[in-house]
Amino acid sequence: ADTGQGDTLGLFIAADGIEALARLLESKTAEVAALAAANLAILCRRSCTAKKQLTKQLDGARLLAGVFARAEVKNAKCPIADVAHHLWRMQSVAVDSPLARSQHVGVPDDGSQEYWESLRDHACCASLQTMHAESSPFERRAWSWSRTLAFSRMCLGSRGVAVRRGSFERPFVIWVLGAEEAVEAQLARDGFFDDANLMDRAPTEIVIIGKELQEYHSGDVPQEGRPPSIRITSDDLLVWKMQLSDESPDLAVVFMPEVPEPQMDGSQLSQGVSPLPDSVLTAVAHVPVIVTTRYGLGESGAMALRCKLRGQIIMQQVRSPFSSSAARPQSMLDDNGWIFAVCGPGAMAKALQMEAPPLQAASSTPQGPSRMPALFWGILDIKYDTSRPVLERVKVLETGDGRTSKFSGDGAGILRRYKERYQLELDPDMQMYQVISADKKLTHDLFEQTGYSHLVPKQVCFPRVYHKRLAADIIEGLGLRGRDNVILKLCNRSRAAGVVVTPASELDNLLTKLLHPPDELDDWFSQRVGRMMEGSPVDFGFKPGDLEEQLRHWWSNESPVFVAETCCRSVPTVLNSRSFDGTLRVGFALRRKHSGKKPWEQHGATTGPEDLDIDWLGGYWKLPKADAGSGSLRDAVVSAARISGTAPVKLAHLFEIYAALGDSVQQLFGSAEPSSEEIRKMYQGQCGLGSYLTARIGTAAMNRHPARTREMLADADQMASTLPECKEKAIVQSFIYRAYGVFEAKTKSDGQDPECWFRDSLVCHPTNSLTLHLQGVAAIQGQRLHAGVELLSKALLLDPDFKASYVNIGIAYLRLGEFERAVQVSEAGLARHPDAPQPQYHIGVACCQLALNMVLTGDPETEFDRLQYEELRQKSLA
Repeated sequence: ADTGQGDTLGLFIAADGIEALARLLESKTAEVAALAAANLAILCRRSCTAKKQLTKQLDGARLLAGVFARAEVKNAKCPIADVAHHLWRMQSVAVDSPLARSQHVGVPDDGSQEYWESLRDHACCASLQTMHAESSPFERRAWSWSRTLAFSRMCLGSRGVAVRRGSFERPFVIWVLGAEEAVEAQLARDGFFDDANLMDRAPTEIVIIGKELQEYHSGDVPQEGRPPSIRITSDDLLVWKMQLSDESPDLAVVFMPEVPEPQMDGSQLSQGVSPLPDSVLTAVAHVPVIVTTRYGLGESGAMALRCKLRGQIIMQQVRSPFSSSAARPQSMLDDNGWIFAVCGPGAMAKALQMEAPPLQAASSTPQGPSRMPALFWGILDIKYDTSRPVLERVKVLETGDGRTSKFSGDGAGILRRYKERYQLELDPDMQMYQVISADKKLTHDLFEQTGYSHLVPKQVCFPRVYHKRLAADIIEGLGLRGRDNVILKLCNRSRAAGVVVTPASELDNLLTKLLHPPDELDDWFSQRVGRMMEGSPVDFGFKPGDLEEQLRHWWSNESPVFVAETCCRSVPTVLNSRSFDGTLRVGFALRRKHSGKKPWEQHGATTGPEDLDIDWLGGYWKLPKADAGSGSLRDAVVSAARISGTAPVKLAHLFEIYAALGDSVQQLFGSAEPSSEEIRKMYQGQCGLGSYLTARIGTAAMNRHPARTREMLADADQMASTLPECKEKAIVQSFIYRAYGVFEAKTKSDGQDPECWFRDSLVCHPTNSLTLHLQGVAAIQGQRLHAGVELLSKALLLDPDFKASYVNIGIAYLRLGEFERAVQVSEAGLARHPDAPQPQYHIGVACCQLALNMVLTGDPETEFDRLQYEELRQKSLA
């Protein structure tokens, strides 16, 4: 502009012309807003004063981003918008634009290599690493983002990459790219990015950039010895801030990008990091970019990355001592566990195309003795919700024994991998796994004791005794509101038996039903068992999964307590255009760390959490009966893979879950078996629960240490005797007496009749279905077949999901020669337990006998008989 035009421009600015144009950016008419944007581009190109006023005083970046985000502008329905776009692109290459300037990488102000080496070698660095490793699992994971970033910066500087030290006048600026609102942005708002300058505490500014992030500024001025200033911005808004000011980084970082994932057809999914605007990529083209990962690349992966980047790697992948699992550096999956750095045009885009390691590839290990010995293999059922903050996404609902768990559909690979790679040790040293995998209360408590309380839902525990304030106490303990849902569970039941879901407003009514068995129990049994004897032997009076079935699980349960939990959700799983709130099941194998000894030489050795390694076997979604919009609360929450099926889970999600779990499984199953006194102290205010768990742990040791079993049962009996006379005491004593009966039947140490113990058990708790089952088995073994059928029918009425009752009543009917009833019972058992071999065998025997009877008593010449005979014959051979 000539002098006259310059004077005119100055007068325009002085007359608040820039402010007037900025107001027009918010015009409801797209053409007016776009015309104002075009004029502002011209003015800002010609005047630094105009640009400064638009940036500092008028929040111009937000206003401009709003104009170009309008639908009319995006859809090219506003021609003047094209002109405005062109003018702003011209503005971006103006002489004073940061995009046109060479970045200041390689020009350190006062951060020499020797400076960073001195920080690396200083004792405080080692002490910081120790401090981090000794933090709680929650804190280690939460701080791993910022502390790994600080460590990465030190690593770069000590390797000769020019990394300046920030100053008050010119803070060190770090851009966090591809950020998510629920991950980096949430961590920053919670203060977990305050250690991004941990190593030098120099003035630092962190700019967290991602799609649709909520604007935030900590308000701090970067200062010496203080945490960094934090700014959160969306990438589209950052583009305009770069246009209008000197936005440029010293360093960029991408935390654990979601990498391409191989598919069944050999193709790959696109990467998970949101595509960044070209202007942002240009701004970091000559800036060191740190990339953190959850896994090591290995030799082949590192070589593939070097081939892609061809000299643009400025730091090879190294292990971070400030990772989520810093206490266990041998972990295969670890949040921010590995770091590498690249620099150069296109380097970051290439780095984000690295491939995930094949941690779940099918093993080619042959069957037989060469398979690895496993101490235990099991499952975790998990709720996983990516819409939640990253530290709250994973919630472990329960654990289970792999030998009794089901792996249908997309979960079949878990069982296959286990069988191909592992064999269970004949004499497992882990004494707690049976009890832990079967008790939800103990599992929850051990998660809390080992520092992993953030991985389990909020839970409260109460005796199974109704009182008027029970519902209110649960609501208060969980912090629920009227519309919130609560999940009630029995501690020692699996396969969703006894799991009920209810709104908090209906909780009291449900508890009344769950905790009050029939008053006239003899009449209740008589009517229903009579109906089973006269009609179908599996006529239980309800449909599978109905509330009536759950009521009976509650009436017959042996644990003296129940738990209530907050209702957790999972990220929606879409299958056949229906959205499900699934439960994610993962499989694992625990094995001893390699010690150089043969497996049989390690038996009897003391094994703690630090001596265990975990191998993840895969995961899959188990879907509930109904989709999320069905209106049926329990059917939409509780998984039922046999009905709705399963779905695959993204490998990136599995990696996040494995990393979040840390060493929780090793801590859970590797803990030493507690003594009676330790349990008493652990549950000092819950004597009934303490007595029950003492007996339960003692019973689990029956085959290995019968003397210990006797001792712990006696301790449990003594503990229960201190309880006042009430239902809780009766339930505990019923379990203890049943355990004594099983102990006597196995050891015959005192010469007492086990059935005496079983009778005493039923006196205490008449609806104890397991005691009824054992009485039925004892009757069958004593050739009292009709009595055995009646007792087992009672057991099935109370627990229609117990496989052993179907098996034994099938045996009784075979011995009685009632083959059709044997088939009916066995088919009902198979419907609930499709993999059980005994019912299949019983069906074969019964059908064979029915066919033989037709030959002996029927007329094989008639068409009907011959067809029925052939059907029975084929069924017996199936």
